[in-house]
Amino acid sequence: MNAPLSAINCFQDRDGYLSWLSDTSVQGPRRAAESDALTEIASKADVNLHCWAHGGRARLGYSKKGALASGYNWREFGQCSECGAITRIRLVAEFIDRAVRNYLNPTIYLTEQLTPLYKLLRQHHSGLIGSEYVPDRSLRSKAEQRLRAYLGDPTATLRHEDGCALTFADESIHLVGSFDVLEHIPDYRQAIREFVRVLRPAGQLFLTAPFLPASEATLVRAQIDPTADNGIRHLLSPEYHGNPTDPAGGVLCFYHFGWDLLGELRRQGFRSVALAEAWSRETAVFGNQQVIVATK
Repeated sequence: MNAPLSAINCFQDRDGYLSWLSDTSVQGPRRAAESDALTEIASKADVNLHCWAHGGRARLGYSKKGALASGYNWREFGQCSECGAITRIRLVAEFIDRAVRNYLNPTIYLTEQLTPLYKLLRQHHSGLIGSEYVPDRSLRSKAEQRLRAYLGDPTATLRHEDGCALTFADESIHLVGSFDVLEHIPDYRQAIREFVRVLRPAGQLFLTAPFLPASEATLVRAQIDPTADNGIRHLLSPEYHGNPTDPAGGVLCFYHFGWDLLGELRRQGFRSVALAEAWSRETAVFGNQQVIVATK
């Protein structure tokens, strides 16, 4: 039996996306279905889904932490009862699984390794490569020990990669997945150039990052500045995200991206770039979930 697919709509620009987002004939039924599902899982009723992260059926989980004043945070919650994958992980796993059907023995590079997504995908994709950025060499040994314990594999090795200077050969990777990483790279344009360099012709980049769908311009939160304290000038209150290689610390967020990110991807060499919006009751991909898809 074929697995259900999330419905995907692709948008090239801000106006087209916002117009679609305001279409009540589309959004009304979606929000109603999400409300019904939320009521059911909050009351501990079974809501079934197909989870692309582990490739099977499961129940949709509920967490009180996901209930916000603005609505339920589907992106970071909506766990799969079997593998624990939250909505955004299940969605990007679906994008990758759908894409690899076009290749024989594809090589997939993820800009993460000590994460649930990497742990799940390595069970299904022999050509998967993951990495973490650990600039402090003194932390790499501990991070590798953590990786081995997390994966349950005493032979696992932590791969260190700098997003601005990848060690892969030119045109050696079929698919690149960078999920909530680009906002932490001060020179994100150089990272994009590296993605273009290592991807094979017609290879694809799947990208997520803090995204402002109503804004054309990227919001710069911090900048590298040698004259500032610690070499960083904060233009807004510092925002730190979780760092799997250093759980006690955090990693600074430099950007919340706008639609100009899609233009930058095109300028750096991607021939086709779109904001892909996904939704599905069968896969329990609720809310406004987005993945930027760029094809070399």
